[in-house]
Amino acid sequence: MHGRKTLAVALGLVLGLAGCQSGPGARLLGAKKPAEDVVLKPSTYVAFADYRAQTGFADDLPESTRLQCREEARVSYLKAIEVDAKYLPAHLGLARLLTHCKRHGEAVESYRQAIELSPSDGGLWYELGMCQCRQKDWAAASASLARAVELAPQQPAYKEHLGMALARGGRHAEGLAYMAQAVGEARANYDMARLCEHMKQPTLARHYASEALRRDPNHAGARAMLKPRAKPVPEAPERPEVRTVSHESSEPAPLPQIITPRGDGGAAPAPLPPGLADTAQPVGKTGSPIPVPPPPVLNVRGR
Repeated sequence: MHGRKTLAVALGLVLGLAGCQSGPGARLLGAKKPAEDVVLKPSTYVAFADYRAQTGFADDLPESTRLQCREEARVSYLKAIEVDAKYLPAHLGLARLLTHCKRHGEAVESYRQAIELSPSDGGLWYELGMCQCRQKDWAAASASLARAVELAPQQPAYKEHLGMALARGGRHAEGLAYMAQAVGEARANYDMARLCEHMKQPTLARHYASEALRRDPNHAGARAMLKPRAKPVPEAPERPEVRTVSHESSEPAPLPQIITPRGDGGAAPAPLPPGLADTAQPVGKTGSPIPVPPPPVLNVRGR
């Protein structure tokens, strides 16, 4: 019931920010003066901002609606800070909203303002360090996470992520030491191997995978990383298409033409196919195909 009253008041706040001087917003607030003159408590602004921020990342809403909700949440956080610049939840809520919106530079500034209000809060230093990791500012992230570990040494996640930030910055030995405190020697070496593999350092990756397997011979992940990988076989070039001629044709193949030299230096005609040889005409001595005339018919009576 209390949450509904808070939401109703927050909705009235939105209407007031929009410049409405009458209507449901004014009735909910019970105000007789213009709504833009109403100043609410910082906690009310933050409650509404938290609600709109959560709605701004709902998967079942259109993108335009989500963007509008995020902007309303940002404005409401800023309104809370305007009312009370030392109200920590407003700075922290704004920093988290900006982080989720991937506006990391602005988020870092909001985290720093929150830390100024509570410098001994290890959780704030941890969130700042993680935001700096998203910026790939490994030196700044390592410093912030180291401060978080100093303030809250009982938190293994702080040590684990400090180790990763140090390793990403090139300080592998220091990073491994913090990671081992958080997750153990075998897991720390395996995580370092994966990190080096991600950073395109295969030699270091195999080294840390070997160390992980030495400390835990049953570590399946490390064993898989050390398993020789087959080289990709190059694809064979395409061969030209070879067409074969069938010899089972019903028609006989044509006989080849054979030319033999003649006595006069010319070429003799090709022999006739079988069955036609009987009709061939005789060839003279010179080899020329001159037909022999038939014998003359003698007219005995004429003589």
